[in-house]
Amino acid sequence: MSKPEASLSIFLDMVRWIASQNLKLPEKVSENANTALPNSDVSSFYPVNEAQWLVSRAWNLGVAQFRAQNLILCEKFMMCALQLFKLLLEKKFPSQGTMMSKSYAYVVEQLQTESKKNNK
Repeated sequence: MSKPEASLSIFLDMVRWIASQNLKLPEKVSENANTALPNSDVSSFYPVNEAQWLVSRAWNLGVAQFRAQNLILCEKFMMCALQLFKLLLEKKFPSQGTMMSKSYAYVVEQLQTESKKNNK
């Protein structure tokens, strides 16, 4: 397992743990960042600065993968960041989620374009 993949695994475990704090652990972390995670009040007790760090770190790891032209890992890190954001920060910073979603959609579009090129 490469270092980025190991980091991704840790972040996905973090998403599962945070989601479980509301006793509604999803069977598996959503493969689609737009899929709603359990309604949660986790954001009311999770420290904002730590939540911001987690989201930023996952997002920045995704950006690093984008720059390295590894769109698959990029998409996974960004999806993880969006899920963390939705669990922990969406109520406090709703406009930030909109900007993140737009960037994530761009990456998904690039991934689909690359996939179509490879299938030809």
